[in-house]
Amino acid sequence: MFTGIITDTGTITAIEEMTGGKRITLDCGYDMSAIPLGASIACDGACMTVVQRSETRGQRSEFVIEVSPESLACTTLAKWKVGSKVNLERPVAIGGEFGGHFVTGHVDAVGTLESIKAFDEFTALAFSYPQEFGIYLAEKGSVAINGVSLTVNAVTRKDHLFNVMIIPHTLVQTNLGTLKAGGKVNLEADLIARYLLAQQQEKEIV
Repeated sequence: MFTGIITDTGTITAIEEMTGGKRITLDCGYDMSAIPLGASIACDGACMTVVQRSETRGQRSEFVIEVSPESLACTTLAKWKVGSKVNLERPVAIGGEFGGHFVTGHVDAVGTLESIKAFDEFTALAFSYPQEFGIYLAEKGSVAINGVSLTVNAVTRKDHLFNVMIIPHTLVQTNLGTLKAGGKVNLEADLIARYLLAQQQEKEIV
C-alpha cells in the first residue's frame, strides 16, 4: 500500500528486452542495502518488484525491475527511455505518516495531458481520460497521477477531462514538472471511490 507522497525520483539507466517484457534499471537516492530483494517500489504509480540491487555508492544506488507484458500494455512503462525521470515511493510502514490517500500501485488507465496553464506560481493541468475511468472521478476527490496523490479540481464529463492544480513543490519534487502537452500518465482511482461504487453496483444487482 502507498500514499501517493513521492519520496524520491529516479532516472532510468538501462533497459533490456525480455521475452515479452523488459528489464529496467533505475538510479535512485534510496539506501538499497536496507531494501530486500522482492520488496515493492511504486514507479510512476505502478507497483514493481525489486529483483536486483546495487550497493550504495555515495548517495546513489540502483535497482532493477522486470516489467511484464500486462504492465507494459496497461501503463506508460512501455514508453520509458534511458534518462527518463520516474516518481518513486516505498510502501507505507505500519504506524507511519499517511499524508496522501490510499494508493495500491495498480494502474487503472493511461491519461493524456491536454493543457498546461500557469496561475502565478501554481500550475493547472488538464488531463483527458478513457471514458470508463470517469466513474471514479469526483470534484474534490482524490486521484493518483504517475503515483502522485492529487485533488481533482473539476471534471468535464462531456469531454472526458479533469483538472488538477499543482503547487511549486510538487513540480520540482516529481516528474509532473517535465510533462508536455500530449504526454501520457498513469492514472489510479481513489480506492474508497472504487469500493463505494462496487457496493452501489452490488445493491442495484440485488
